[in-house]
Amino acid sequence: MCNHYTNLWNHYTNLWNHYTNLWNRYTKLWNRYTNLWNHYTELWNRYRIVNTKLV
Repeated sequence: MCNHYTNLWNHYTNLWNHYTNLWNRYTKLWNRYTNLWNHYTELWNRYRIVNTKLV
């Protein structure tokens, strides 16, 4: 009986770890693309401001 619950516990722990790893991986990717997006948005805004001042 004890063994059965240990196996269940291990099974769900493995699942939890698996999905946590996936979550972390996608969060890192998301952060990287968000940073890139912010960077280019900032550049675009700067470029726009410079252009409007020139006109």
